[in-house]
Amino acid sequence: MKKTILILGIIFLLAGISINPTIAVFNSNDDTTPPVTTHSLNPPTPDGDNGWYVSDVTVTLNATDDISGVMKIQYRIDNGPIWTIPGDYGTFNIDFDKENISVEYWAVDKACNEETHHNFVIDVDRTDPVVDLQYGFKKTPSGGWLLIFNATAIDETSKMNRVEFYINDVLQDTVVGQGPIYSWTAAFNPWYSYKAEAYDNAGNMEWDEVIDPENINIQQSTKSSIGAKKDNKPVIPSNRGDTLYVGGSGPNNYTKIQDAIDNASDGDTVFVYSGIYYENVEVDKSINLIGEDRETVIIDGNNIGNCVNLSADWINISGFTIQNADYYGIHIDSKNNIITDNDIINNRWCSIFSDRWYSYNNIIRGNNFTNNPIVIIFDSCYNIIVGNNFYNADINLGSIGNTISENSFFNAGLGISNLYQKIVSNNTVNDKPLIYLENKSDMVFESHAGQIILINCDNITVRNQEILDTTWGITLFNSDNCFINSNTISSSRYFGLYISRSCNNNILGNNISNNDKGIGLYSSDKNMITENKIQSNSIGIDIANSSDNTIDNNDIKNNDRGIEICSFRNKIINNNFLKNKMNAFFLKMYNSVWEFINNYHKDKNIWDGNYWNKPRVLPKIIFGDLIIIFVDLPIFAFVIEFDRHPASEPYDI
Repeated sequence: MKKTILILGIIFLLAGISINPTIAVFNSNDDTTPPVTTHSLNPPTPDGDNGWYVSDVTVTLNATDDISGVMKIQYRIDNGPIWTIPGDYGTFNIDFDKENISVEYWAVDKACNEETHHNFVIDVDRTDPVVDLQYGFKKTPSGGWLLIFNATAIDETSKMNRVEFYINDVLQDTVVGQGPIYSWTAAFNPWYSYKAEAYDNAGNMEWDEVIDPENINIQQSTKSSIGAKKDNKPVIPSNRGDTLYVGGSGPNNYTKIQDAIDNASDGDTVFVYSGIYYENVEVDKSINLIGEDRETVIIDGNNIGNCVNLSADWINISGFTIQNADYYGIHIDSKNNIITDNDIINNRWCSIFSDRWYSYNNIIRGNNFTNNPIVIIFDSCYNIIVGNNFYNADINLGSIGNTISENSFFNAGLGISNLYQKIVSNNTVNDKPLIYLENKSDMVFESHAGQIILINCDNITVRNQEILDTTWGITLFNSDNCFINSNTISSSRYFGLYISRSCNNNILGNNISNNDKGIGLYSSDKNMITENKIQSNSIGIDIANSSDNTIDNNDIKNNDRGIEICSFRNKIINNNFLKNKMNAFFLKMYNSVWEFINNYHKDKNIWDGNYWNKPRVLPKIIFGDLIIIFVDLPIFAFVIEFDRHPASEPYDI
């Protein structure tokens, strides 16, 4: 170091540059003291009950180093991936629900001294409990009637604390405990309103209400149980009502599940003993549908229609194997249902399907999904999907406000379509973290993940990942200025890299192979895709409704189609197209003849300097299709574009 300073001084003197005689000389060996980092929280103290936070927690990290200065701060949550904050100051949010969230942080100075790691633990529960208030009637010895209330209340994180019961908004009774069933009896009055407020241990509250209960329910309360109990089997408790039995050895038990449902009333329980039931079950009443054992009680759709259709609200279904539907294992056409502890396997099109705006607030918990193509939740909001196992079965979400937590995916993963505002936390893909970032910026991510999803993010770096055997390896949705570098993405069921509504991203030096589509680029402009190896995919690069992107210096090899473009004004230059079944194809579509005349000449993609399997002297012709809508009818034509300067030898990429 001193020799370097001496040489620089001689150079400055020979150049006639005056030097201040007071020179501070710093040698990195002089700094052996690590930096010091402190943290602060906002809110500064828990804003809920019993030490729980009930809102997002902002963590601020501030590091100091008086000698060489702070190079970076690093942190991780729950022993997960390590995140890097350049410089000496930064913040991040804890925006998911969990007890005992551990945060570890430390700083590294410019002399590469790393301080001793700091740790703290917080509890966060921002989600209200789920509560369902049901009631039945009981006749008193004097001839009057009582209302028997059962409030079913569940909280996944801080657990339940109590339920308070009200008549006309006046507190009558409080039942304390973890539930999930809270019972209360009140005198019947058809003009009163009855309410249950459910509180979790963090202080979050949700309520359900019964207004003006109808006299017709008095008649339902006098029924006896239908069917007989199998020897030594307990009656399954329900919110109210009777228990009907299917299968087993009872003399009056039903043989078909549908027959029992048809004869049940709201609040009843249909209990099903072990056996295979070849049925397509329509649940059109608010009942408990309970199987004796999920491994031995099988609803088999016999490859016809749906196995189970939920068309009433407040249905609980648990303890079944649901298999061999031609369409959906379970079709949710209602709200406030609980689907727990089932094995949903081998359904042809979809394991659970919900696509109605009114099919909200469903809980899907503790199920095993095996060899189903997907779980689809479209237009159905505020559902909770927690603690499930997905084996070759994916989730595809297209609605807001859903919670996806504590799920395990194996050869599967999470797909996001269109809408976001979700709570996604503590999920794994092939035993590695599923990284979901929403509304984040200026972060570097280089610890290993099983799947990465960036939603509405800016300036995120993702590098050195090995993502295998999932659905959409890396997703960028409405995310700009990101850097995806030096990753291996292979064997994704749909996309290795999915980019939608995202601009000015740099995709550099990745190995993308054996996916259905290597890179999907949709409604995204001005992205750079360079120096990637894109091999053995069904489609190497698929581009639609995207312009001004540059595809430069990539090795596009052994794909069914190397590149497919349904877009205008993109540059495809200096790439290797090697041993693809079809190297390139493009499609242009115009909504009118006038639009075609005005725009076709300026809508061409630029092909230049690419290597096309072999040396070429003459321009390479790229074939495409043209569609023009004329008086509501499509006109089809073949069109061509040219690479006028094809390369004579492959590039070294």
